[in-house]
Amino acid sequence: MISIRGILSGLLLLLSLIQFAAGAEFRGAWVASIYNLNFPSHAGLSATDPKEQVRRLVDAAANAGLHALMIQVRPEGDALYESDLEPWSRFLTGPQGRSPGYDPLATFIEEGTRPDVAIHAWITPYRAVANASNACASNHEIYQLRNAVRRVSSSLWMDPGDAAVRQHIARVIKDLVSRYSVAGIILDDYFSPYPSRGHPRGTFPDGTTYAQYRATGGKLGIDDWRRHNVDLLIENLHAVVKDARPHALFGVSPFGIYTIGAPPKRTCRTRPISRGGGINGGWEGRGDGGGEGIQ
Repeated sequence: MISIRGILSGLLLLLSLIQFAAGAEFRGAWVASIYNLNFPSHAGLSATDPKEQVRRLVDAAANAGLHALMIQVRPEGDALYESDLEPWSRFLTGPQGRSPGYDPLATFIEEGTRPDVAIHAWITPYRAVANASNACASNHEIYQLRNAVRRVSSSLWMDPGDAAVRQHIARVIKDLVSRYSVAGIILDDYFSPYPSRGHPRGTFPDGTTYAQYRATGGKLGIDDWRRHNVDLLIENLHAVVKDARPHALFGVSPFGIYTIGAPPKRTCRTRPISRGGGINGGWEGRGDGGGEGIQ
């Protein structure tokens, strides 16, 4: 049995107080499924136990004065909901692709209606497998898009420069928002592996894709090309969400950096959101201090 105190302490970025263009307050928390951080507490539970955990998470959010939960429904090219496009998540049952006997996202949406807690679907777009030693279901994207898979240390990633990857993610999101009454779609900031000693900044193995881009007349340097690939995905997903569910929100949660040096004492080298696209380009992200997507 998990306590309300444990639930609240385990939620990522427990409280975000931000303002919409209309002036309405948004207070939400993140519920991570990767590594069973927040939900479910561990893989292989009977259907009854995780449903009770959903109720406790929703009630804890409501009791804390929150009115939104961002549920990580796609942690690694998989699904915490019924899908014909991607396999059930291993964080539900252990083996990827095995049905848990209930629909976690549908359960969150149903439970959220009681205390009026809106459920947003949190998507991790490019991470395919957190640990490459884990077996994947036959319909996982690493088999459907073999040529776009890139290995970084012990994890597998999909190449953002491959158009087939963007198209697949767009199909997944269209399917999700067409069948589930989510309040919105939110992407985290995890567009590429964080730099490490074994994986220095700027060494993502997309050289072949970039060479193909240059061979067809592309002029951008590799850093700007990488950013442009993400811009294309965001623009595409925004259109997909608004077409399928016009009133749903769409946003991205980068590090909370509005401009260089703001907030102060940040050592992160991430470019500010206002560069190119971002706030000045017409869309805004939800994040660790960021805001709900305006559109």
